[in-house]
Formats: sequence, C-alpha cells, structure tokens
Amino acid sequence: SCIAAAGLAVYPLIEALRHPRADEQTLSEHRLNGKIAFTFGPFVLARDSGKEIADISSPVKPLYKNGSPVFKVLTPVGNEAVRLMLATDDGEILLTDYASCGKQSYSPDSVITVWMDT
Repeated sequence: SCIAAAGLAVYPLIEALRHPRADEQTLSEHRLNGKIAFTFGPFVLARDSGKEIADISSPVKPLYKNGSPVFKVLTPVGNEAVRLMLATDDGEILLTDYASCGKQSYSPDSVITVWMDT
C-alpha cells in the first residue's frame, strides 16, 4: 500500500526492494580492469556456485540487443529479491541479488562473485 506524505507517495521499503518499479527494472553493466559486474535497479547482482551448476569463474560475454544486455526476469526463490538469466556467448547464466547469495552451502567450496572475467 501507499502512504501519502507531503504530497509524495512513499512506498514501504521492503515492498519497494522486493518489487522494483518498472522504470527501475533495467540491467546495467559496469566494466573495470577486464571484469564486468551487473546491477538491476538498486540491486547489485552476483553469481553463486550454490545456485547453478556452471563454473562461475568462466568468462562472461553478454549478448546484446539494441545496445542492451539480453536477459529475462525470473520469479525469485526463497530469500531472493531479484533472479534473472543473462544471455551470453556460452548460454545463459543465473544472476541474483548479492544479499541472497552465499547462503546455500557452508562448504569451503561455495563461491560467489560480483566482478566476473570478460
């Protein structure tokens, strides 16, 4: 629900984070030192070895359409706020919000990454 305060619409923080507004649902890429990272609206995205079978250390080369990365938004699972599949040269990779990563396994082999090799 929405609360009106001083003429502005104020949305409860948790709902705003779990359900970003349509204008915030853009996937942005960030490049630095031969690596790439992604944000989706206010969320930093990451790969989590506990959530996918693929080698998360492999280089990521996104596919583009009209200058933007190709992706599809998926229904979040468990404590995730964002879950999406990014199309790459080598198939699709799973990206989820950073805050939900690393909670699938207590194994020392469990790895998460935000900055991926390109």
